Amino acid sequence: MARKKGGLEILTERDVQLCEAMSLWMSTAREHGGELSYGPRWFPSAPDILKSRLFWRIRTGKAPLPEPPPTAFSCPWYEVVEEYDQPHHCLEAFLDVDASGAEKPYALINQCPYELVEKVSGTEAIVKFGTISYRVWKKDQSGKAEDKAQEESWCIQRIMVEGKGD
Repeated sequence: MARKKGGLEILTERDVQLCEAMSLWMSTAREHGGELSYGPRWFPSAPDILKSRLFWRIRTGKAPLPEPPPTAFSCPWYEVVEEYDQPHHCLEAFLDVDASGAEKPYALINQCPYELVEKVSGTEAIVKFGTISYRVWKKDQSGKAEDKAQEESWCIQRIMVEGKGD
């Protein structure tokens, strides 16, 4: 039986941590609302609570990133930002996106637009999402691919400058 004070159950430490996590999640989502379609008056619905990777991240003790990460097929891709010591697989990368009407040329990687900083070749580029730069390249399978999907494999890796991000 739960302890009560004044007829109300006392909040557990876990209850307080969950409330703090939700508060941080809501303020972070509201702050970056332009990119996420959340405004200053946004309040989470049940699906938001169940599906949010940011809320999950905060509940597991990790802080929000200083800026939203790129996405992979509409899901936040935290690993590509934080796991910079290894390349990450991309299912698709388009380095020659028609930029007519766009302010700057861009690349489309796993359905997320990145600023195209430098096109090194037809199979390699330097791209930027927010303030972070990445190298994108097509894996050289040398005819060893078992199927067409493996042959068309791409990688992306964060570019680090002297032990810290650029």
